[in-house]
Amino acid sequence: MREIGVFTLELIQHRTMDEERALYHLTDGVVEHCTFAGPADGESALKEARNVTVRHCAFSLRYPFWHTEGFTVEYCTLDEGVRASLWYAADGTIRHTTVSGVKCLRECRNISFEHCTVVSEEFGWRCRNVDLSHTAVTSQYFLFETKGGNITDLTLKGKYSFQYTEDLTVTDSFLAQQERHREKLHREGGISGLVFRGTDADQLPYRGYPAVVLLQKSDAGGLHHGGHRSVL
Repeated sequence: MREIGVFTLELIQHRTMDEERALYHLTDGVVEHCTFAGPADGESALKEARNVTVRHCAFSLRYPFWHTEGFTVEYCTLDEGVRASLWYAADGTIRHTTVSGVKCLRECRNISFEHCTVVSEEFGWRCRNVDLSHTAVTSQYFLFETKGGNITDLTLKGKYSFQYTEDLTVTDSFLAQQERHREKLHREGGISGLVFRGTDADQLPYRGYPAVVLLQKSDAGGLHHGGHRSVL
């Protein structure tokens, strides 16, 4: 146990766990230098955990952070075996972490990624208030139907990003969409309140909005995408 002020935190260190729900509903805890992998192939290691810090851990099993609230993940690795790592979670910060499994981050709220590397198809669907800073993401359908958030110093690679998003600001970022099929996003009702500032946007997939593509070579201080038109 570790005492911090008037609180006592449960300290879990240097363990390898592969059982189902290994640390289910852990509350007021610190998990350090642990590995979540093994033949039992158990899921949902930290499901419904509350007020936890996880650092210097390696994850290879599915669904580790479902319904988790009030958490920090630092200096961790979530490999390709970690499908759907954060779903229905809230009030979390992920720092200096590598994520490689598909469908990371869905239907979460108040989540931030800082100094991370993420390779995850369908990253960030239907979330509320997602912040990303100093992070590289490779994903298709990035932030689909997500509402609210601030993105700074993002390097994004993938197709069909920002579909049906609302109230997002992207600053000092590079967006390499690598696709020619801008018809994937329809002219009506696609995006609301998406703002770019100082961002290099390569082939953004927005049909009918030439101002967005012009930003690739512009020095414009900001661009606002209002759902029906773009204005430099």
